[in-house]
Amino acid sequence: ALVRICPICDGYEATGKVVAVIGHSDKGAREAAFMRTYSDRVTLIHIGSPDALTRRDELDRLGVELIFAPLEAVRLEQDRVTALTWKGPGGSVQTRAFDLVYSALGTSPNAELAQGLGARLSDDGRLEVDLHQATSVPGLYAAGECACVSVHGANRLASNSLLEALVFSHQAAQATRESLPQLQASRSEERRVGKECRSR
Repeated sequence: ALVRICPICDGYEATGKVVAVIGHSDKGAREAAFMRTYSDRVTLIHIGSPDALTRRDELDRLGVELIFAPLEAVRLEQDRVTALTWKGPGGSVQTRAFDLVYSALGTSPNAELAQGLGARLSDDGRLEVDLHQATSVPGLYAAGECACVSVHGANRLASNSLLEALVFSHQAAQATRESLPQLQASRSEERRVGKECRSR
């Protein structure tokens, strides 16, 4: 992959390799610390405000190199990022090659359509769902990165691994199937009442 997003899923592939983590908050620091499980050559490139990074002591203790600089360029070869470029001290351009690059920038959930239907959102902008993936709107279910569930990984495209998304989708499908008779009866009743009103 060009940029990796789930160190929990494939961090083992970083064993002994030169790893870069790009972040703009303490999330980047947590991911870089996690990657030290697999490699002793981990660099956190912090592209956010210096104030947004509060875990510098931990990074020093773990031996994670820390670079404060916005990225200037990215070199791609075949299917992966091979080097990153930033401006160093005094404006000097620095380029370094990495075996693996992880993004710890997170994502923004795409929940506007469901919100427009009246679905409640959690504080982080994801859709609130119950154990069957049902939202606050009857008959509307959510699974994947837009759903607020309790198994979020470190980055994982903001929420779920593929297996988790499949499990949650299955739960939503099963709950939908079970609720269809009730929804159909409710719609039939709405149509009946509507016909009575129009006939008066």
